[in-house]
Amino acid sequence: MKISIVITDITRRGGTEKATFNLLAGLLNKGVEAKVISLFKESSYTQENSEKISYLVSGGYDISHGKLYRIKRLLQAIRKFRSYERKQPGDVIYVGQAFLPSLVLWLSGVSKRSVACEHFKFDLYGKLVTKIRNRIYSHFRRVVTLTDSACDAYRSEGIDAVTIPNMIPNVQTEPVRTKEKRLITAGRFSHEKGFDMLLHAMVKVKEKHPDWYLDIYGEGAERDALIQLAEELELGDSVRFNKFSTNLYKELSDSDIYVLPSRHEGLPMVMLEAMACRVSIVSFACSPGPVSLLEDGCGSLVTPGDAEALGYEICRMIENPDMRKVYVANAYRKSEEYSPEKVIEKWMGVLES
Repeated sequence: MKISIVITDITRRGGTEKATFNLLAGLLNKGVEAKVISLFKESSYTQENSEKISYLVSGGYDISHGKLYRIKRLLQAIRKFRSYERKQPGDVIYVGQAFLPSLVLWLSGVSKRSVACEHFKFDLYGKLVTKIRNRIYSHFRRVVTLTDSACDAYRSEGIDAVTIPNMIPNVQTEPVRTKEKRLITAGRFSHEKGFDMLLHAMVKVKEKHPDWYLDIYGEGAERDALIQLAEELELGDSVRFNKFSTNLYKELSDSDIYVLPSRHEGLPMVMLEAMACRVSIVSFACSPGPVSLLEDGCGSLVTPGDAEALGYEICRMIENPDMRKVYVANAYRKSEEYSPEKVIEKWMGVLES
């Protein structure tokens, strides 16, 4: 069996990219002939198995670029992929990581032997784009979703869908805390990640618990604007901006509370990692993914978009260490459901069917 995982840009270092690296590693460990096809290449960053990655178009692809520019870049990627695909054996199974790569697969005429993996919530787009996406996905052999609620939504549209969550690489060691009173979050500095709301929430945290601080790990277009907002809110040393960490497990394990302030999410990779690293979690109930992970006493959920409530809940978590211990124990047990062994078996069932 030959598998090619197609992604917009593997160098972007977000949750989808991390999930792709994990899927590639899991398939290779099963003896599958697998590789990644990155439509674009924004930077030189890679992780393990870099020799298994092929890049088609130099430079990035981002929604911050103008519509005309993005269309031009998409057409480039389609031409490059078609040229690439003509040289491949006819038995390759493609996995499209989210809508854009799946669109390229469909436009290239290989959707019938491809699987679309949707990383975002069902109603992310407007009605027209959602209708177009669903029509395109109906031509794929299968659609993989990260949550049961998304799977049910696709099935209600007559699409053959199945739920396979993201996996968490095994974390064998107990966390060793060298830092105290530390909050942590990570992600791309973009509007949907909601770091602006977290900064507003930190005003309350600084007021009630000035000895606690927040480390933010990430990169992106809104970095300068977020730094300016932190200055306007006079957060000072309560917030620190850091570049993406190449070892986020280490940073998570050295933290007390992980906060997810996103406006929308699929099944957030960093939250899964925080569960495995035994870190207590506060999150907006922004979509079914975070809700499904944290329900049943695995973390604290806050009304989406309510920065004041987020600040209050962070303070409540700080003030209740015994509650944190209960959440951590429950979340760690739940994280075992997302082991590479269990998740890859589900993928093998889809790819071999």
